[in-house]
Amino acid sequence: MVPREEESLAGCLEEYFERSEQIPTSFFLFADENCSAGLMLQKLPGDTEQDSDLWDRLNHLASTVEAEELLTLDSETVLHRLFNEETVRLFDAEPVAFRCSCSRERTLGALESIGKEECYSILDEQGSIEMDCQFCHQHYRFDRNDIDHLFTGHTLH
Repeated sequence: MVPREEESLAGCLEEYFERSEQIPTSFFLFADENCSAGLMLQKLPGDTEQDSDLWDRLNHLASTVEAEELLTLDSETVLHRLFNEETVRLFDAEPVAFRCSCSRERTLGALESIGKEECYSILDEQGSIEMDCQFCHQHYRFDRNDIDHLFTGHTLH
């Protein structure tokens, strides 16, 4: 969790990446009544000794992008206009899809990490352990048999 201290969505996202991920990231976002578009730059780990001002230069070039360009032009054209003197590698497009990596097994793994004693304490107090994924809102409920099986490998009846 990071506080929302910036005025714009782009600023909030940049702040999140800086504080939570510790990855320098820049966003250039635009929208009109019909669509929205954005450009995200992210400094990847690696050798920057060969070109120490690359990050600053790319951000300066990206800051020249106009809303009309991002909203109307294809990615290749925008990238060429902005970075035509840089080496650009364009990856194949992938469809945008909502995916969450949560699962019952991963949630059980989280319970295992808090330990047997804590899990049984929650069961004694509440009768079951209930967890919700904060990303996709999937609800998971675990009863005593689930926790017995988690910590002993056997289901008790």
